[in-house]
Amino acid sequence: MSRETCYRCFWPQTLCWCPSIQPMDTHTRFVFLMHPKEFKQEKAGTGRLTHLSLVQSELHMGIGFDDHPRVQALLADPANFPVLLYPGAGARNLSVGGLTAADLGGRRLVVFLLDGTWACARKMLRLS
Repeated sequence: MSRETCYRCFWPQTLCWCPSIQPMDTHTRFVFLMHPKEFKQEKAGTGRLTHLSLVQSELHMGIGFDDHPRVQALLADPANFPVLLYPGAGARNLSVGGLTAADLGGRRLVVFLLDGTWACARKMLRLS
């Protein structure tokens, strides 16, 4: 017999996190791009729990997002300043200097995060 699951946080009902989640509003929009394996197999679900904790966040599941209507709309919107949170040689260290108001130019910061194992995240990056 399987345990009942909370369909909001996807933890067993007896361990459900939902009563302790206090959603926080931010000026920044966070967009979690979740790999299907992360959705189906990950037991901790940190991306999902973080999404539930951030009012101005979105969660989209997939591997490639070039044809994803909502992701493409966020990227194309001139009112947004989209960035990808991902390490790499050309990455900008936001803990040193960060982004200034001049960098944003009055646009809203939209942070895209790849939610998956390193191998899955690399594949998502390559296909998007």
